[in-house]
Amino acid sequence: MIEQRSLVIGFDVGGTKIGIGIGDTRGKLLGTARIPNVNTYPDDILKQMVSEAKRLISEARLTLGDFAAFGISAPFPADAARGIMKRPPNNPHWVDVPILDFMKKNLRLPGCFENDANCGALAEWFFGAGRGCTDLVYLTMSTGIGGGIIASNRLVRGGAALSAGEIGHMCVEIDGRQCNCGQKGCYESYCGGRALAQRMVEELPDHPDSFIARESGGDPARIDMLLLEKAVRAGDAYALKLWEESAVRNAQAFGI
Repeated sequence: MIEQRSLVIGFDVGGTKIGIGIGDTRGKLLGTARIPNVNTYPDDILKQMVSEAKRLISEARLTLGDFAAFGISAPFPADAARGIMKRPPNNPHWVDVPILDFMKKNLRLPGCFENDANCGALAEWFFGAGRGCTDLVYLTMSTGIGGGIIASNRLVRGGAALSAGEIGHMCVEIDGRQCNCGQKGCYESYCGGRALAQRMVEELPDHPDSFIARESGGDPARIDMLLLEKAVRAGDAYALKLWEESAVRNAQAFGI
């Protein structure tokens, strides 16, 4: 039996999609949804987030009144105290978006706003691989790259910028590849999902016989990390080379 008022709604804002989930405070999911192609202007996307959450609630035969709160996991930089997304590198159109207030007004529930990597670290600490640990580091390897830290049983958030653990924009190559943040040579520009997809698109003409070229048909929209994984598993020479280069960059970033 579901213990009502222990239910929560979660929104995870990413660079290429938004994940939505409803569940209880013990970590049990009751429903999930996904909104693709969020790299647009946020006005319509915010409304869609609300409508998708309400759809999940209805399908679970619940009402908003059964829920205690909601939470937003979002990329930084942000004004965390007020829940405003400032201009994340992978969401260039999301400038000064008051996402927390929008959700409070439309869901009529209390809510919280936190860095996405910190949310990942907390989730693993409470419910996943980090249960029972006093210290852990969580890395999010997605469209972008970030990190969350638990030390001595506490979340480490950092100073005024709340950027502790955010390793994606440290430089791994002087004057290297251009990053969406405006700098060059960032770790994310070599190992982030979007950056790797961009690189495959750029290099496609030089590898016309590769697995990636054949499977994508030369369509940039079909080139992503899932296709790279398939190509690696198929033993494609170009994909294996790119995978090995990424592994070296990961080792460089981790200090191995």
